[in-house]
Amino acid sequence: MEKIKNGDIISVNYTGKLDNQVIFDASEYRGPLVFKVGNGDLLPMFEESVIGMEKGESKSITIDYKNAYGEYQDELVFDVEKSLFPENVKLEDGMPFNMQEETGEVYLVRIKSVKEESVTIDANHPLAGQNLNFDITVLSVNEIEESELHSSCGCGCEEDDADCCGGDDDNNKCSCH
Repeated sequence: MEKIKNGDIISVNYTGKLDNQVIFDASEYRGPLVFKVGNGDLLPMFEESVIGMEKGESKSITIDYKNAYGEYQDELVFDVEKSLFPENVKLEDGMPFNMQEETGEVYLVRIKSVKEESVTIDANHPLAGQNLNFDITVLSVNEIEESELHSSCGCGCEEDDADCCGGDDDNNKCSCH
């Protein structure tokens, strides 16, 4: 059997769990993850973990929070005036929201709490400070042509889905894995 190496296009099924066993993502919800190994589209430790595996092989890995989405940073939690939000949007705790900086750069943030005059925003990645545990099973190795990959992040979404998997068009990074 062919062992996976950089440049191979593979498909995997995976389940991602936190240390408390809560599942934060799984391919069963969206279909197998298809990507080109070494392209830098996924978390580096996830990509590195499949190198040397073969079709049909399974393994479990843990990615330390420092090698995933980093530490939770209290300074990324801040208040903004409620008047800065569109009036027609009902703001709710936990709601994801796109925030645009003066530079034009857009970030996905979460509303931590809504007060009378202000909104507390958390700009940390939702998985910041969390170790990520993955169960991975290789489904195919080089059975999919590169032209069949639908997105830069390999999440299997359609090309016209502009915000597929939270990717950043400027550097083609997938933020969901």
